[in-house]
Amino acid sequence: MKRGMLGECLEFRKQWIECRKVIEFQNGIWQVIGLKEFANYFEDQRDEVLNECIELVKRNTLRYAKKQIRMLDNSLCPLIDYVKLDVHN
Repeated sequence: MKRGMLGECLEFRKQWIECRKVIEFQNGIWQVIGLKEFANYFEDQRDEVLNECIELVKRNTLRYAKKQIRMLDNSLCPLIDYVKLDVHN
């Protein structure tokens, strides 16, 4: 947020609408974390709504990170041969 995430989301939405494109949160670029979470703020720009949106971004980012870790554990770890090292020598 400190680096301008909200401003980027608002600007992206503005440019998207200017191109007369329909916002579809279930398709394409709108699935990026941050855009769909700020949908309520686009319509109601109060601080309370912004705080709720920020919490959604945090929650969904954490969920996505956990999903990626599970995927890596399931797909890569079985392929890696673990070697036990004797750390006493």
